[in-house]
Amino acid sequence: MFITPHDKNYSLLDSGNGMKLERFGDVVLIRPEPEAIWMPLDIKLWGNADYTYDRDGKDKWIKKKNAPENWITNYGGINLIIKPTSFKHTGLFPEQLSNWEYFKEKTKGQKNLKVLNLFGYTGAFSVYALSLGHNVTHVDSSQGVNDWLNENCKLNKLDTKNLDGNGSLKIITDDVNVFVKRLIKRGEKFDWIILDPPAFGHGTGKELWKIERDLPDLIDNIGLLLTESPGGIILSGYSAGYSPESYKNILLPFQKLFGGSIKANTMCIKEENSNRLLTLGIVSRFSTK
Repeated sequence: MFITPHDKNYSLLDSGNGMKLERFGDVVLIRPEPEAIWMPLDIKLWGNADYTYDRDGKDKWIKKKNAPENWITNYGGINLIIKPTSFKHTGLFPEQLSNWEYFKEKTKGQKNLKVLNLFGYTGAFSVYALSLGHNVTHVDSSQGVNDWLNENCKLNKLDTKNLDGNGSLKIITDDVNVFVKRLIKRGEKFDWIILDPPAFGHGTGKELWKIERDLPDLIDNIGLLLTESPGGIILSGYSAGYSPESYKNILLPFQKLFGGSIKANTMCIKEENSNRLLTLGIVSRFSTK
């Protein structure tokens, strides 16, 4: 399993009864978590939450009077806007930190690599890769989350146009499948491709995405976008029902073509005051190094 590295600005305080208790910076949240089928260890902690997600059909947050509407926290060395949304998300998936650090390790000593981030959400990975000096193309079908990414870039005072020779960022609001096909026609190539596809979703033109139907074709297509000597691919997922071995198998053609290795496992976060691990998705990492 890939265990999320410790970061002082995030903590999984406790979990259980289908919920998890987390701290983002100084703000404590209670959110639904289907994996947490056990009992909480310290029920007293839960009374300190600033936000509680109401999962009884109302899909909204109950917050303390003085709790902020949004706030800034530094995670993995970058500043990010945290904001509870109606879909229980916050703008950050903390378990992805292990993928960021894997990418940093594999690209050590390199600058201005071309990175394609598909289903990029609010762009924490895009900001992270840009902060390392790479040229990132970020794609998501939601204008709202792309605006959020733009604010995260401003927050970190990052040059998105490579004026200083230390990376660039293109933010694309489009259906991933449509845009990937457009990139193929243009003959564009990338050193790294990052993707975190949902189980189900819609594109900008109401294109329907179903992972069991569409992921195999997308994987075939991104193969046409890799350079002759690529760095790798990071494929992660949540709530799709697949095993790490399935995600490993779908990347095997790249290993056969380019060599290198594939490591696939669950992504977990350790509770702050116990040895319990909470599984928050799966990831398959292909690297030629």
